[in-house]
Formats: sequence, structure tokens, C-alpha cells
Amino acid sequence: MAQLGTDYQGAKPMDDFSPIPVGDYKAVITDSEVKATKAGDGQYLNMKVEIIEGEFQGRILFVILNLWNPNPKAVEIANRELATIVAAVNKPGAQDSTELHNIPMTIKIGIQPGVGEYGPSNRIKNYMAYAAPVVSQGANGTPVTIVTKPAPTPAGQPPINPATGVPYKPWENWPGK
Repeated sequence: MAQLGTDYQGAKPMDDFSPIPVGDYKAVITDSEVKATKAGDGQYLNMKVEIIEGEFQGRILFVILNLWNPNPKAVEIANRELATIVAAVNKPGAQDSTELHNIPMTIKIGIQPGVGEYGPSNRIKNYMAYAAPVVSQGANGTPVTIVTKPAPTPAGQPPINPATGVPYKPWENWPGK
């Protein structure tokens, strides 16, 4: 038997870490740091992304970008994801990960199946510019919310990647794809 004391009585209960529903959420990058890989043969950028609106406000997701890795495919994938993030927060030419912090964007969340003893978890599938709703007055003076969206791309044409200035490749994650 162990004496528990009373320190736990004022503590907040544990958070629920079950996956949140698939969908689009407003979020910001709140922290980033470079960490060494487990194998010690490279480094990755670890970014903390926080949902900032709605029912799941305050939930945290982590993004790992293998930007410095002996596997060239891993580096290519990480660079594509980073380019998408940079475009979503409208920071072309960013040189430091802190330049991406605290800028609202829309993230598309999916669920990846569990592996081994771990259950299913969330994964960010895309990053898009956040289109803030515009409130104006309707004909009778009541507020009307209009959500602005980027101009549509001509049919059959991929959108321009703002990070590179060239159209996205068919296999890349386009904003809104």
C-alpha cells in the first residue's frame, strides 16, 4: 500500500489523445527545433502545430521533416512538405523555422492506422492559406459572413506554388487537393 497524499486533488485530468475527426482546422506552428535522428546519421525539423479554433482548440500535432537525412527520397518529401507550409503561411524565402511561427493557416487532418501497440493517430495531410471570413452588412443591415477563397485555377492547370513560382507537379500536394 502507498500513501497518496493530496497533491493530485487539484491536478487537471489527463488529456484525451484519441484522434480528432478528419477535416480542415485553423492552426499555427508554435514551436520548432532541429533534432538528431535515432540512428544518429541525420537531423530532422520537429514542429509543433496547435489548432487554434473550434471544438479541438488547443490540440497539438507534431510534424517531422527529414530535411537532413541520408535517404534522398525522405529529404525530397520533407522539402515538398516544407514548401507547402511556407506557401500556406505566405513566407516565401523564409530562412529560419521561427519565421513560420504563429501565422494562421488551414491544415487538413487525416487519420493513419495504428502500428503495433500504438492505436490510430492524426496526420496533417495538407497545409493551405487561411482565408479569414469577411463580415459585411446584408441588404437589411444584418451581418453576413463571406468566406474568401483563392481564385480558381483554370481547368486542367495546376496552381502556382508560391514558394517556387512554378506550377505544382501532378504528384505534389496542391493547396486544396
